[in-house]
Amino acid sequence: MFQAIPARTLDAPESGPSLLDEERVRDQLSAAEELHYLGHGEPALVAAGAALAGVLRLRAGHLGGDSASGGALLEALHANGALSAQKHEVLCRLLRAHHWLTRGYAPDRDAALVPSETGAVLATMVHMLEPLD
Repeated sequence: MFQAIPARTLDAPESGPSLLDEERVRDQLSAAEELHYLGHGEPALVAAGAALAGVLRLRAGHLGGDSASGGALLEALHANGALSAQKHEVLCRLLRAHHWLTRGYAPDRDAALVPSETGAVLATMVHMLEPLD
């Protein structure tokens, strides 16, 4: 039997789980890259979206705080000049595709990424982690 999860448990944790560390985010990126390489486009986008959430928390969490959405953190990075307009746009599309896929819907046409864009967005996220080394 399906048991519903109360919405309040899905919000940003107050004192609950800790943020993913860089190693675990890199593991998620590796999984997304492998799925992409094997031709599993939508599962690769789900894994890439989860990795992006980790990258954004690591790179921009200080700009937006623990409760900021991924979109808000992405906007903060763009506003601070850490992302070009082109990279910002494709990462926004990844966030939208991830949002729809994890809720059981096909991404809208504006969010769908072609395989070459998925590869590029994965490379962008790896690059975004480099300053943390």
